Amino acid sequence: MAPPMETFICVDFGMAGSATSWRNNQSPFWNTTKPKIPTMLAYDSNGTLMAWGKCEGGPYDSFQECFKSYIATTTFPDFPGAPTSKQVLFRWVQDYLTAICKQTALEIDAERVDGWRNGFLTWNFTVPGSWAKFPVVADFKRLAENAVFSCLTTTDKIRVHAHLTEGEASAICVLNRSRVAKSHEFAVGDIVVSCDIGGATTDIAISIVSGAGKLDPCPPLQLHPVGLMSVNRNFWELARQTFRLAGLQQNADVLALVIARSQAFTSARERFSAADGERIIISIPIEYSIHDWPPRPAENHKKLFIIKYNKLIIHRDVFESLFEDLVQQIEAGLDEAINKLATAGKTPSAIGFCGGGSRSVYLMDRLRRRYGEETVIIIDHRQLTVPPELATVTGSSLVCDKTQLQKFVQNTRFGVQQNEDSTLKAAEENKENSNFYMAPAWVVTLSCSAHRGQITKHTIFAVSANAAEAGPENNDLKDRPTLMKWIVEIDLTRNKKVGSRKKKLKILCKITGAWTIDVEVRSQLGQVIPSKI
Repeated sequence: MAPPMETFICVDFGMAGSATSWRNNQSPFWNTTKPKIPTMLAYDSNGTLMAWGKCEGGPYDSFQECFKSYIATTTFPDFPGAPTSKQVLFRWVQDYLTAICKQTALEIDAERVDGWRNGFLTWNFTVPGSWAKFPVVADFKRLAENAVFSCLTTTDKIRVHAHLTEGEASAICVLNRSRVAKSHEFAVGDIVVSCDIGGATTDIAISIVSGAGKLDPCPPLQLHPVGLMSVNRNFWELARQTFRLAGLQQNADVLALVIARSQAFTSARERFSAADGERIIISIPIEYSIHDWPPRPAENHKKLFIIKYNKLIIHRDVFESLFEDLVQQIEAGLDEAINKLATAGKTPSAIGFCGGGSRSVYLMDRLRRRYGEETVIIIDHRQLTVPPELATVTGSSLVCDKTQLQKFVQNTRFGVQQNEDSTLKAAEENKENSNFYMAPAWVVTLSCSAHRGQITKHTIFAVSANAAEAGPENNDLKDRPTLMKWIVEIDLTRNKKVGSRKKKLKILCKITGAWTIDVEVRSQLGQVIPSKI
């Protein structure tokens, strides 16, 4: 009997871009947004939402983006596009969350998943670790619930969560989806510091390896560094001052913002390194025509910021200074984490970097030089098997998988059908100190026997815990409703020793997911016997 339909949806609401990932309990595979959807809204002059995401087409009267950075603030800065009140901000957040939830629902519809809208639905929204549970996370969860409920007619089976932090999610991703973790054995008790460099904030978290594929989060840190957008804001301040000096009084702020949001600046920010040449050149959009400034630049101007041939020419020292706030705050946050561990006589085994900011060559060079030691493994986007921007939503989906797997094994008993032993057993948590990346979290060992010189087939049953407890005293699995069954083929054709015709064996069932197992068959002496499902 198949379990009732349940769909799991993870949402990473980011400042520059957002992503979703979903699957149902009938499939082990996640469907993830690639690439992230821009966190942008477009309105007309009446304040009606006209477009979201890429906001192509138009014309539109106003664009709103980067508004996530204001959710935890009590005052709003004098910055183009900043909200004027909490009410305005919440309206933007509500509009965007509703749009992305509707889009995700349509994507699931397109996959023709029958009955998913009337089944159980679990929505998981990640939040920055810097957000206070009250009122910030509570307000955000309310907006998320409003968005979800507006998309679906059946709401009594919907659950909305907003308790997993971006730092915790990224830590799970760094250790489960990196080539380093695949080749390195992390022991129980090893400590991992994750650093998710996003747009609005940088989430730093300390986690302890507690088992195969498992991390336990430590209490949050006091410092909450800024994100990558701090570089953009520093650039905007510098660019608008330059445009004003160049005589562009009315449109200086707007032009500076357009360039700060442009792909040209994003690419320059990402590729910039300490080894770059003396000047960084960024084109001004062709719809703006600005005279060279200063007309005859003095030597000191050449070392700063000039406009020539409708291009911004920035000295590398000036461009490097745009990163200083970001670097110093991230270093302060990582220093706090490492010093906190040092007071307990501990050191991190690995520091993992992810998020869009981990693509910055200059930033990662600075952080690797400061924290890279022989005893500390540095994991960055080059070792991840997923794009670093998707680390949070990937980690959220992995946490969801582990939660559902734990529920599955707690509510399920396993047995192998044969005459001499049909005892039902519960799965146990894998306590072996094995490879973090590959080890199954739950195992169950079943006894059986097979004829020497033959290929023998055994049926492994999964039975609900309630049915197991209410079943007949003789433990006959045939008399119980089964949830799932697997046929295990054991090959003893090469084992023809003289003696008893039957060989006693142990079947180690490795439960890798709900309704998914792998098996390893061993003799009483530990010899591995060829087998397959």
